[in-house]
Amino acid sequence: MKSSLLFLPFLLGFVLAEEKKVEFAGLGSDALGQEFYPAVAVAQFTGPTIIGEFNFYQDASGEVTATGAFQKGLKPGQRYRFRFHEGTNCDRLGEMSLEHEFTNLRAIQAGGTAPVQEKIDLAHLTGNTGLIGSPWVLSDGSRDLACVVLKKT
Repeated sequence: MKSSLLFLPFLLGFVLAEEKKVEFAGLGSDALGQEFYPAVAVAQFTGPTIIGEFNFYQDASGEVTATGAFQKGLKPGQRYRFRFHEGTNCDRLGEMSLEHEFTNLRAIQAGGTAPVQEKIDLAHLTGNTGLIGSPWVLSDGSRDLACVVLKKT
């Protein structure tokens, strides 16, 4: 009887831990244990055919907002997608980790765009899945047009 009573605190601890897992299950495994802090990063497309710059800001809760524009190289009427990859540079992209299409990014006659500011869901600059140092690819949907590495500022 005494030995089973000694086992009871361990069993209760296990049950409580399982309840915590269920409680946090909606956050996803990547959100558990991550610490986010305010961070700023930049992606600069420097040509020769595509020129533009985007700044990324992450607040303390991990929400990321991207602000930027292109000065040259985009075609009016074309839709553009951006992909983050897990690789170390543009020559070694690795697996895609996140894809985003800016809803208000529209090219004007000269090939540039009006400035856009948009939240990027599921993106984090810091933490276990942080995007700083990751390749960021601009695509027109059928081919990749440019790639830059997201740099901390």
